[in-house]
Amino acid sequence: MQQGILVTAYKKPDWLQRMLNRFGPNVSFFVHVDRKSSAEDQDRYRQLTHAHENLVFVSNQYEVNWGGFNHLKAILLLVQKAVESGIGYCHLITGQDYPVKSATYFETQLDGRQNFIEFFPLPTSNWKDGGLDRLIYYHFHDIFDPKTRLGKVPLKLLAGIQGVLHMKRPLPDNVRFYGGSTYWSLNRACLEYVLDYIRRDPSFLARFRYTFCAEEVFFQTVLLNSPLRETLINDNRRYICWHTRNGSAPAILDASDFDSIITSKALFARKMAYPESQDLVDRIDKMVHSVISSGGAGRRDGEHD
Repeated sequence: MQQGILVTAYKKPDWLQRMLNRFGPNVSFFVHVDRKSSAEDQDRYRQLTHAHENLVFVSNQYEVNWGGFNHLKAILLLVQKAVESGIGYCHLITGQDYPVKSATYFETQLDGRQNFIEFFPLPTSNWKDGGLDRLIYYHFHDIFDPKTRLGKVPLKLLAGIQGVLHMKRPLPDNVRFYGGSTYWSLNRACLEYVLDYIRRDPSFLARFRYTFCAEEVFFQTVLLNSPLRETLINDNRRYICWHTRNGSAPAILDASDFDSIITSKALFARKMAYPESQDLVDRIDKMVHSVISSGGAGRRDGEHD
């Protein structure tokens, strides 16, 4: 079964190049590079296609601001390209993720029946104000970049005006909304269902315009309201440290995370950055190589699915 790695990226492709080398030709990569990325970085991503035949698709179609609807559109573009290429099982990651299992593990231990995705019903105590405010109010993150000072001010002002005037958008009565992590590992049946759903009801996708972090609600909501809900495992198999470390939240991982990562069930760990994560990634690669050399498939003793 052909597997695909779907990557939304905006920084230098250092980790992607290492992943391409790690997985080899049996795993295909589909990459969307943020249009805001530097011309140099975008050129570097495209240059990788000449050196790696398993890098199938690279696009910079969308300018992606954190929290904006364009992120969901970029993900759906990658899903569409992967399905059109005949991929049977897809893993959605960022350009700062890194695999913590071997290519052999992916090929032998994941048979396409396991759909790993985090989910919980909304409203939830996991998110500020329960999470439905992401859908009820208008959020203009595609217009104003919240990572800049000039973008934060109008976003805060517009949110305040809506609160004062009670400008709330109605939610459909026939849909139960769910949320969870952006990143998942889903089989072809799930991805085809999502694509078919928005073809049959394009207004549902349109309803997610001007929502906040739509990609953390869309896939969960479509699939949990579908006949495929019983195939979903409420675990995205990603190692993420939700503390502030190395100047970032979630934390930029470093060598101190190694033991926790390799004893977890995670398929990928995030987020990585140079130089903080260099030693960690080197140790992961060494561990994976050691397991392969000993005849294993990337599974450590005592680890179970």
